[in-house]
Amino acid sequence: MTIDEVKDVQARLGYNNWHVVWLGESGFTIAHTDAERATGLPLWDCPLHGYLEGLDGPPRLPGLYSVAMTDSDHNPFIFETILDV
Repeated sequence: MTIDEVKDVQARLGYNNWHVVWLGESGFTIAHTDAERATGLPLWDCPLHGYLEGLDGPPRLPGLYSVAMTDSDHNPFIFETILDV
């Protein structure tokens, strides 16, 4: 999915306070939260982007997910399925 498609899903579902992530076989696309975009900081500094970039492959099956950060070092993100592929 393109970033515009992911952002469209995020807006239609009202998930502007959640990251919405497309996980593909060999890459990912993130629609960041409104609050994160408002900071003006580079979005690749987002902890979720760093987490996904550091993995050898997708952390879940390919699909579209809403993602929330946790306080856990062991499991820093919760992925909830929006769309399976």
